[in-house]
Amino acid sequence: MKLLSHGPEPCASANSATSATARVMITHINEKVKRFLKIFHKNILLFFVDKMARRNYTKSVNKEVMFLRITHEADYAVRIVYTLMQASETTVPASKLAEGSGVTLRFTLKILRKLASSGIVKAQKGANGGYALALTPAEISLGLIIESIDGPFELNHCLSDEFDCTRVKNKKFCQFHHVFNDLTAKLKAELYGITMDQFKNT
Repeated sequence: MKLLSHGPEPCASANSATSATARVMITHINEKVKRFLKIFHKNILLFFVDKMARRNYTKSVNKEVMFLRITHEADYAVRIVYTLMQASETTVPASKLAEGSGVTLRFTLKILRKLASSGIVKAQKGANGGYALALTPAEISLGLIIESIDGPFELNHCLSDEFDCTRVKNKKFCQFHHVFNDLTAKLKAELYGITMDQFKNT
């Protein structure tokens, strides 16, 4: 019996061509994905590096600026004392002080507690309770208010008794220490020389 010879099957040839085309397409897509991921990762890295650099720069700037100015809390305390001084009532509710000074009620209460512990204001409980000045406006200075909130005013941490200098053994022989000490004393004298009675009807 004569065997019939079969040529290449059309379906197999078509499948082979399709597979080759698919492999080329997949390889092409993979290359695109790799390039995309490479650029994406690079941009993400640059983004976070830039973000961290900006954050560190902002922190360093804020530290330098905050070093030579009073805190927001001390600033608000001056406002609250002024609002209390201007009030016509004998005692003023904390909510009214907050509204008049532009400070949130929660922050106002926190500041009032510090002012009360320093003897600047006094609290009165009851239905008609509130806050009143414990001292006359002439007895309340900006320095007193600021230090009641922020603590002792010092231009440099080397002025603190708890600070141990790493440059000299005895701070008394340091010229920088004397300069900062003199400047602090002059500034404190200025702040304590300004009393709240000077701001009446302003």
